[in-house]
Amino acid sequence: MGWIVDGENAAVPGVPDSAEAARRLLTMSQDQATSPMALDGAYYLFKIAETRPAETAPFERVEASIQQRLLMEREMGLQQQLIDRLMAAENARIFEDAFGAAPAPAPTAEE
Repeated sequence: MGWIVDGENAAVPGVPDSAEAARRLLTMSQDQATSPMALDGAYYLFKIAETRPAETAPFERVEASIQQRLLMEREMGLQQQLIDRLMAAENARIFEDAFGAAPAPAPTAEE
């Protein structure tokens, strides 16, 4: 099926909603097999064919992505601060329950 990489978004490749199964498989040893696992309306059996030790990526390989992530987080924080300031200055409110409401009818030519 493929490799399962331990981490926040671990999943079994090709199997929907498989985060819990991935966590279980990551605790198993080579040549171990699972009992049937019910996932997304189907049953699966897994056997661990091979394991590899986790590796830590060298800083040089991840530096650019870390910088990009930090920049994006900073930008998002600044955007939220601006939104908060603008809303406070204009005494604006957001009615979140209206997001699921039906759209207002379009104005007619008579209006």
